[in-house]
Amino acid sequence: MNKLRPPAFHDIARIIGRDVDETEARLYSYYTNPFGAFFSYHRAQALCRFAFGRMLPLRQVLEGCGRERTQQGKNCNSEVLRLLWERSAHRSVRTYELAPKFLTIRKDLNIRVAPPFYFVEGDNAYVFWLQPRKEYAFNVGQLGLLASMVKVTFLVDDFRDVGFELCDMSAPLGKERDPNTYHLESFNILSEAGIREKLQLFALAYDRCVARGVERSKRTPKQQPPAGPDLFTE
Repeated sequence: MNKLRPPAFHDIARIIGRDVDETEARLYSYYTNPFGAFFSYHRAQALCRFAFGRMLPLRQVLEGCGRERTQQGKNCNSEVLRLLWERSAHRSVRTYELAPKFLTIRKDLNIRVAPPFYFVEGDNAYVFWLQPRKEYAFNVGQLGLLASMVKVTFLVDDFRDVGFELCDMSAPLGKERDPNTYHLESFNILSEAGIREKLQLFALAYDRCVARGVERSKRTPKQQPPAGPDLFTE
């Protein structure tokens, strides 16, 4: 029986539904979608610390997006970084690297959780999460699940009194990006038992897909995309 590579952490937060059947349907769609993303936001994720903390001139930060293979990818990654730069204009923050951790669902199913950085502002520290998708993004409930899972993974031990800040770069369909900032108190944060229940839905849906012999669809060849919404890879 072939094992499937689990989706990225942020996609798991989006895939988990109200019950196992809905979660399985979403996970099946994730694996069998033949249309791969035309670009990713990996550049924006890698460079967002330098933009948010203003560690480099904006021009130099944006130059890092030049490695994207499509013009759409360059434009969208640059737009995210430029907006993040603007949102930190009147803030005094110091940013720091943050090593990824793993959220264990069970012995054979672990998910890598990798916030891009944490920052200190005044006397307070925050783990930061960037949601760069313009469309195909998250609703508030899904963002709340993501925040809950970050909390149980990172805001523990020496970080138990650290806050959480999420910058959502999504936009209503056909509209310009409208960045929003959220903190833990912005969401209905789940208890550890509630998180385990949600992750169990994912584990059951994952096992069903494996048992059905579902395979990750081969993506269409890389090429210049037509005009349209930006898609996102893991």
